[in-house]
Amino acid sequence: MSEETPEAKKRGRPPKKDKEEKPEEESLSRAEKQRRDMDQYLGAVNKKLGEGSIVGAASGGYKAIPRLSTSIFQLDYALGGGIPRGRVSLVVGGESSSKTRLVYAIIADAQKRSCMNNRYLWEEMPEDEKIPCRCLHVDIEGSHTNDWAETCGVDVGLLHLARPTSQEQACEIIISALGSGNFDLIVADSIDSMIPSEEVEAAFDESNGFGTAKAKNNGKLFRRIQARLNEAAKNGTEIPTCVFVNQVRKKIGFMQHGNTYPGGDAQRFYSSVIIELSRGKTTYFDSEKSEPATVAFHFMIAKNKVYKPKVTGEFEMGVEDHPKLTFRKGQFLDQAAVFAQAEKFGIVETDGTWSCYGEKFKTKKELNEKYFKDEKAYLSMKEDILTRLFPKK
Repeated sequence: MSEETPEAKKRGRPPKKDKEEKPEEESLSRAEKQRRDMDQYLGAVNKKLGEGSIVGAASGGYKAIPRLSTSIFQLDYALGGGIPRGRVSLVVGGESSSKTRLVYAIIADAQKRSCMNNRYLWEEMPEDEKIPCRCLHVDIEGSHTNDWAETCGVDVGLLHLARPTSQEQACEIIISALGSGNFDLIVADSIDSMIPSEEVEAAFDESNGFGTAKAKNNGKLFRRIQARLNEAAKNGTEIPTCVFVNQVRKKIGFMQHGNTYPGGDAQRFYSSVIIELSRGKTTYFDSEKSEPATVAFHFMIAKNKVYKPKVTGEFEMGVEDHPKLTFRKGQFLDQAAVFAQAEKFGIVETDGTWSCYGEKFKTKKELNEKYFKDEKAYLSMKEDILTRLFPKK
C-alpha cells in the first residue's frame, strides 16, 4: 500500500493502490465464461419449461433412428433401414399400386417387434422387452378385411380398428390416440377419404368450399401431430409412429401439369418420408395371359429427411400361391435383389458356377432352393446384408 499524499488527505480521497485486484469475471477464460453462461441459461429454461426442453444432441437420443421394416428389401435399402419410428411417413400412389398392402406389411413387422425403440431391424431383443407394438388402423376408406390383413401377416387379434364417419372424427381419434400413449403405430388410410362433416350433410348441388375446409383441417391435424411427437420425445417415452396413405391425382386447370396429393400441402411438409408407388408390368404363367403370376411395382422416395432422398427402385408381388413359385400368398418377392446385394457385398461368393454362403453349392439354383424356400434361412441372409449396409455406430 502506498502512503497517502497531502493532497489526497485534503480532498478526502481513498489512497491509491499500487496494483488493483482483478474481479473474478476477468480471471476466467472466455471458454469458461461461455460454458458457465450456457449452463445458467439451460438450467433456467429447463426449470421454466420442463426438464429436457433443451438438451445436447449427443445425449438427447438423436444418435440413431429406430426403424420398422416394410418387408421389401429394396424399399428398406432405399429408406436407410426401413420406416423411421417417431416420425410421420406418407405413402402415396395411384389406383391399385399396393399402398394398403404396404401399410399392412409395416403393421405386421411392428407387431413382431418390441415396443421398445430398438435401433436395428436385425437387433436381437431381450426376452423381457419382446412386447409387440400396439397398432391402430384408422380405416377411413372402410376397405379393411381381416382375411387379407391376416394373409399379409397382420395379427388381427392384436390390431385395433377405427372407422370414423367424418374428417373431424378421424382427426380426434388420431390426436387422442397419440396423446394417450397407448399406441406405438397409427396408420390412417387414407387422407383423401377424410370428408368434413358439413360436406357429408350438404346436398349434392351445394358448394361452399369444402375442399378448402378439408385442407385447413388437415393442416391443423399435422401441426398437432408434430406437437404430440415433440412432447413424447421431450418426456422420454416411447415415441409413436404415424403412417398416412393418400392418393395421387392429376392437376386440373389451365397450365397445370404433374400430380398432386388431395387434402392440402401440409402433409408434404410435415412428413419425414414420402414414398410414391406406381403399378408396373404383370407377368403370366401361360402364353394366353389368363393366369397372372406376379405384378411389378415401382417406387420413388420423393422425400427423406433421415436418409438419401430421390431413390428409385422396383419390386414384385405374387398374385397367389402357385407350385412354380417359392413364395407365400401376399408376400413380396425380392429374392433377386437380395442375391444381387449379397454378391455385391461379398456375402455370397461366386466362382464360376459355384456359389458359397456358409456352405458350398454347385449352382446358384441349389443356393436359391436352400435360402429362398426356407424362410428362416432367407431372413438370416437379409439381416446379414442389412448389417453390412447399415453398421452399428
